[in-house]
Amino acid sequence: MCLIGALLFPIDIYAQCGGKRPTWAVDGYHVELSNSYLEVIKIVGTDAEELSQQARQEVEENRRQAVGDKTAWVKSTRIGSPYYECTEKGMVGYFLYQTRKRPDLTPEPVLSTQKYPFSTRVFVPGMAQIHKGSLGKGIGFIAGEVVCIGGVVVAECLRQNYTAQIGMTHNARLKSQYAYNANVCNITRNVCIGGIAAVYVWNI
Repeated sequence: MCLIGALLFPIDIYAQCGGKRPTWAVDGYHVELSNSYLEVIKIVGTDAEELSQQARQEVEENRRQAVGDKTAWVKSTRIGSPYYECTEKGMVGYFLYQTRKRPDLTPEPVLSTQKYPFSTRVFVPGMAQIHKGSLGKGIGFIAGEVVCIGGVVVAECLRQNYTAQIGMTHNARLKSQYAYNANVCNITRNVCIGGIAAVYVWNI
């Protein structure tokens, strides 16, 4: 697990970045709707989790400075899905947030992200989670898939080996033992195949 984490760490930041840039992911974005305002806050950091936390704190602090310590007004702001960019200095996150003009108003529905182009990451369990910023969950999916695939390979190799040994001996006891071992390996292989499918479905 440590080795997998070490190998994935260099690609973690870049796996979360990119895609088609939304039109709102720019400095100074501001749109006034009937019941609310749409604005963008730009945060620079090292990972998606840190950026999200900083964005939430900064948005609430800005709102608190504008209206004072009024909980209902401060909580009348919500943050949509972010867009990430990667630079040599780290990760840049653009967070679209919507602020109601009054706490009693109903905010308009907002599509915070545009459709992104097809990506092959959907075929690799865990990569979509890493792209969204869930590094731990992504590594867990990848590690689970690697373990299951390794189990299939090892179990099948052992099964074939035991099957071959059955025809290489005339000892009835050994034949029975080899047949039993081959059957155990066959079951183990099938369980691992099921594990691969389960991890993939869970990932989706």
